[in-house]
Amino acid sequence: MSVLLGALYKITAMGLVCGALLALCGGQKEILRLGCACAMVVLLLSIVQNTPLPMPDLSRYEGAVRQQVEDAQAKNRTILLEQTQAQLELWLAQQAAGLQLNCSFTVTCDADTNGNVTVRWVEGIYRGGPRENLVSLREMIRTQLSVTDGQILIREETS
Repeated sequence: MSVLLGALYKITAMGLVCGALLALCGGQKEILRLGCACAMVVLLLSIVQNTPLPMPDLSRYEGAVRQQVEDAQAKNRTILLEQTQAQLELWLAQQAAGLQLNCSFTVTCDADTNGNVTVRWVEGIYRGGPRENLVSLREMIRTQLSVTDGQILIREETS
């Protein structure tokens, strides 16, 4: 509080001095006004320079911000995972169509905190086409998606 009171005293004193000079001076008032304004700016800057500014305590916000960042990262991982799974399902259906097979797929993936996606499970529904091409399809899935035979299930559609 004493810092604020001292600053007010200085500003008031400078204002009185400038006012007295303007009242006493007859001719060159514009130059005197400019000089008073410059002196007032110098005074204000010296007050601000010597006044320590209190730093706000932001620690209470850190936890909330950290939680928001973690939530956003988790949401992004989920979106990435869903998009990857959908793209893989479409790609597998196209590969099957290239082998003259009518199949649809469900792909299950996991994503780690770095955004690396790993295929965990591939399930295909066979609806028609040359059965002998299912072996080629299964081999392509195994090699292209780096999964084991135990992670692939291709079953025939039941009506």
